[in-house]
Amino acid sequence: MTNRVTNIKKVNAVRSAKTAAMIDFLSALESGEGDFGGFNEFNIKTIEVGQLNSYRANKIANYFNKSISKKHLSIFSKDADYTYQLTNADIAAYLKIYDKELRIYLDFYIHSYINDALIAFDEIINNKQD
Repeated sequence: MTNRVTNIKKVNAVRSAKTAAMIDFLSALESGEGDFGGFNEFNIKTIEVGQLNSYRANKIANYFNKSISKKHLSIFSKDADYTYQLTNADIAAYLKIYDKELRIYLDFYIHSYINDALIAFDEIINNKQD
């Protein structure tokens, strides 16, 4: 494999890891069960279960300057007659209240996923060279 192809594959692995981290972060935010000690470790009160839909998840990702395709966010879709207890304004207020803590927690997620992806990528490259 040429260096260019290897670098492109590495960049794609990191991009995929960032997306996976954001999706898992949003899932954890909705369920209240995060990795790495959970939200309690980062002094974050979680939102109520079932309050995210694909629109809200996209808005939260945008709030953190991340963009995720709609197909990845489809896991948050709800039935048309689903009743939410929180409004979009409540979600926005939540993000402002816990802005710093959520950013730290999200960065922790992303860096962990990137690290895992790079380790796996290096193992694959080293096995191909042997």
